[in-house]
Amino acid sequence: YLRWLADLQRFGDGDPDVDHNEIEAGLVRLRGRLIALNVGDDAQVLRNAFGPEMDATVTSLLGTLEDLQPALKSLDRFDRAELRRIRTAVAHYEPALHDLVEATRRLDRAPRPTLLNRDWAVYWEVGWSLAGMLFSGALLIVIMIREIHRGDELLRKSHAQEAALVLARNAAERANAAKSRFLVAANHDMRQPLQSLSLYAAALQGSDGASERETICEEMSGAIQAMGTMLDVLLDIENLEDGHVRVEVAEFPVSSVLAFVEREFRLRARHKGLDLRILPSSLTIRSDPVLLERIVQNLVANAVSYTHKGKVVVGCRRSGDSVRIEVWDNGVGVAEAELQTIFEDYYQVDNPARDRRKGLGLGLAIVQRIAKLLGHQIIVRSKLGEGSLFAIQVPRAAD
Repeated sequence: YLRWLADLQRFGDGDPDVDHNEIEAGLVRLRGRLIALNVGDDAQVLRNAFGPEMDATVTSLLGTLEDLQPALKSLDRFDRAELRRIRTAVAHYEPALHDLVEATRRLDRAPRPTLLNRDWAVYWEVGWSLAGMLFSGALLIVIMIREIHRGDELLRKSHAQEAALVLARNAAERANAAKSRFLVAANHDMRQPLQSLSLYAAALQGSDGASERETICEEMSGAIQAMGTMLDVLLDIENLEDGHVRVEVAEFPVSSVLAFVEREFRLRARHKGLDLRILPSSLTIRSDPVLLERIVQNLVANAVSYTHKGKVVVGCRRSGDSVRIEVWDNGVGVAEAELQTIFEDYYQVDNPARDRRKGLGLGLAIVQRIAKLLGHQIIVRSKLGEGSLFAIQVPRAAD
């Protein structure tokens, strides 16, 4: 405004640098600034500072400037009266415009509200929306990772169950195969004494002398005894398989087991010409005495059966918190490939014809079942043609 008034004064004073175009351009700039104050970004701030008087002042000044525009186009440079009239028309607006300029300067110096402060509600909502989106995304990622881990776990369980099923199926197939072998061998072993009894009965009917009948009766008695032994062993196997055997654990001296073995096998070993040595021991063990005697009895019976000359030694050895009852022999021995097979039902070393005089092949099978029932470990070392070591490891009693 002041610049425009100064240009108007210079025009009237004859300044050649100021012409009608300059005066009219200044008027257009002034009107543009005033219009901006009415509709621009700062209009509401100025209204709050000045109240409704500002609108009236600016609107009135805009009307006056619009009325002066035709006069400026035809204004003569030396028309002093017209210049005074124009200056007088806008002069009374000068105090109000001065106050407006001062207020605008104060507003410029004051901290202006930022876009974030003006629109804090919008940004608050946008921020919460973004936070919700991020949280939802993170939650979705966590759920996806958890589901992936769950899928992996289910897959591992499925593989484990599949492996367990394969193992169970293989165990069932082995059990079926063992049962088949068991039934075939039992059938064969039972048929032998039955057939012998039939032959002896026929021979007894045709015998003439008392001596011949006596011999036949002895043979029949042996066949009947073999059948009884077979049935007893089969019953033992059945009871162990079905879990009908009751375990009664106690602490007792191992010497009682050694004394039992000596009484049981002393005459049998002497009859075969074997040297049976029972090494004394003062150790005390913890087990079922009856079942442990059965284990050692079978181990010694095998050693005596498969040792044709030499000796069988039974002794004990401490091993940490355990005691190993060991049975040594220098008999036929077992090949390394057969060390696990010998514990199968009806398996016998060097008896393909299944001569019942060499046993039934169930001794070690019973040993393995009883040892598993008691939780004892069986130890086997053998060399073909040189002998074997069979041992049962039993917990030692507390001192």
